[in-house]
Amino acid sequence: MDAIVIRGSRRVLRSIAAVALSVLLACPVACPAVAQAQGLPAGAVDITDKAARLLGKVTFDGSQSVTQGTSPWVISFGTPQAVTQSGTWNIGTVSTLTSITNAVAVTGTFWQATQPVSGTVATKTSLTIQAPTSATVGVASSQVLASNTSRRGGVFVNTSSNTISCTGGNTAVLNAGITLAPWGVWTMNEYSFSTSAVNCIASGASSNLAIQEIVQ
Repeated sequence: MDAIVIRGSRRVLRSIAAVALSVLLACPVACPAVAQAQGLPAGAVDITDKAARLLGKVTFDGSQSVTQGTSPWVISFGTPQAVTQSGTWNIGTVSTLTSITNAVAVTGTFWQATQPVSGTVATKTSLTIQAPTSATVGVASSQVLASNTSRRGGVFVNTSSNTISCTGGNTAVLNAGITLAPWGVWTMNEYSFSTSAVNCIASGASSNLAIQEIVQ
């Protein structure tokens, strides 16, 4: 078969090549002379020329191996298709969800924005006032009230003419920590009470400290 030389623009040449390739695909068996001119055995077509494009539809018989060109593959169908799930499917953003017809398991911990409360809620707890007592404070740190895990408050009054300094769970230091002038009062409330032992020191010997402990 004689060679045919065609000259023209690149777009024209590519169009002619596409038409020629379509012809080769359509009739490699019906046109054996054309197949032989291409150096191919009868019935085979070389479609490895990536410069050409296939227009229309190409039908394959049996299973074919393909190479992925995009990740993930983008496949579109003109009509809905029935599919069977295999493995885990990753679904992108769903803009509109009309309804869920089947049961869907939901796991995790969930909290209501507003928690319902029923019955009587007490913000204060009734406390018990212990029997009043007093302690004699000297010029060295000493314990005036033992530790008590039930303590919820207390009142300490310096009824002497000396200065008394107190602390909870530590060695008392004169004029440091909680310092009471004569007739000064130290009140332990629900925000500042301590269950530790209370130690005090005075600026003079035999200084009297009145004590009122409050427990739960």
